[in-house]
Amino acid sequence: MAATYTIGTVAVLTGLSPHTIRAWERRYEGLTPGRTGTNRRVYADQDVERLSLIKRVVDSGHSIGQVAHLPTDQLLRLESERRGGTPRRVASVNRWDGHVGTCLEAIDRLDPEELENALVRGTAALGIQGMLADIVIPVLTAVDLGWSDGSISISQEHMASAVLRTYLDRLRLSMPVATMAPKLLLTTPRNQHHEVGALIVAIVAAIKDWNVIYLGPNLPAEEIAEAARKTGAAAIGLSIVYPLDDIGLPNELALLRQKLGPSTPILVGGRAAQAYALVLESIGAQVFGNLDGFSDHLGQLATHT
Repeated sequence: MAATYTIGTVAVLTGLSPHTIRAWERRYEGLTPGRTGTNRRVYADQDVERLSLIKRVVDSGHSIGQVAHLPTDQLLRLESERRGGTPRRVASVNRWDGHVGTCLEAIDRLDPEELENALVRGTAALGIQGMLADIVIPVLTAVDLGWSDGSISISQEHMASAVLRTYLDRLRLSMPVATMAPKLLLTTPRNQHHEVGALIVAIVAAIKDWNVIYLGPNLPAEEIAEAARKTGAAAIGLSIVYPLDDIGLPNELALLRQKLGPSTPILVGGRAAQAYALVLESIGAQVFGNLDGFSDHLGQLATHT
């Protein structure tokens, strides 16, 4: 399963407003995104690339009505002719608006207090799930892109991660515990130290009325399996973010399945999950590219547990 994005994340990646993205889809048929089981839009990497390309062509002087329907190769030729060089095929973050922009500006200034205040305001305005989908995930995506292209420093990335981790963990601890509900054990595998994704999932699962047992990051397979046995967990959730090439992780995942047995569901998310797709498929794990898919599946799984 390829990675997919919500419209809020796509807005950050492309510099287009959600309203414009919807208009280019409906009015000009510029693209056809996928849909979740609850009929929410989901966008693939090729959708992000196409939207970014259309935006660059429109910014160069063409009208959206003239170019929206064109195949990608013709759009690339238009861009190449206009720029007099090789067309770009990588989406870039070129405009930060609203709550996401406020968060990214705070990160740029290394201002942890303002970053947390922006998260608080965003939660009040959008609700918890809206804050996660339309603020936290776009901010994480923008930070990741900034880290890759050198526009965000190590200190900025560390500050952002620390504030997000603290804020989300405090939010997780404030959620009511559904003591009689099925238990979901959440962690990251050995050598996976990034836990923000796991905290996001923990909050979503609590909203879906699961009894969430959060074990923190970097847990060996034997410990995960033993915790599942002791708690009677109905499912295991794993976040896999970085690195993409951990040579020991496939063995850890295979060992986890062996220790758990064949019947316990293993649910996996995170931007590095696709790098381990073969082993995840071999152990029968279910991989989710977005929160909507994960949330929908949790609801279905709870009814059969």
